[in-house]
Amino acid sequence: MSIRRVQQHINQGFTLVETLVAITILLLVIVGPMTAAQRGIQQSYFSNEQIIATFLAQEAVEGMRVFRDGSALDLLDSSAPAGLESTDWLYLGGTNSIDSRCVGSQTCSFDKTATLPYQAFEQCVDEECEVVIDVNTGEYIQGGTGSGTGFNRTVTIFNDGNDNIRVVSKVTWDSSVFGGEREVVVQSWIYDQYQRYE
Repeated sequence: MSIRRVQQHINQGFTLVETLVAITILLLVIVGPMTAAQRGIQQSYFSNEQIIATFLAQEAVEGMRVFRDGSALDLLDSSAPAGLESTDWLYLGGTNSIDSRCVGSQTCSFDKTATLPYQAFEQCVDEECEVVIDVNTGEYIQGGTGSGTGFNRTVTIFNDGNDNIRVVSKVTWDSSVFGGEREVVVQSWIYDQYQRYE
């Protein structure tokens, strides 16, 4: 090809087809990374929701353990009621015991700010099970007033009759990222490990 022909071709510019192909390639180069970045951000938000839900579920299980351990320590106190055994922790509070409120199909909320340990687990129905953020402390709480989080936590216990219980803590929420209800379930067995010390 002569230099003159090349010069004429350059002066003519791009054809419409060449321009459309160039724009298409440019769009593919831009849209691909933007889509990947958007998905990464969505996954990050969803992971944040899952982490919060997991911590909330675990907190209720740990609350039950703290109650069991605190009740066992109360036995060492000279002012403890006569005849109280470490196996009685589940039934403290009489007719309002955790055993009567949170067993089987009944669900409870967990309020870590309760005055008496057995009052930390109160029976709840749907709306009452919502977890809120305390506006003063910034903590996630249940059983108080605050800003809604969209998370609902329920605690259910299953007693095998030998004072060994299975605690199931479930947190549900409507995912702001993927839509639809999501849930995290944490369950643990809590044994009466203090019987041998009585």
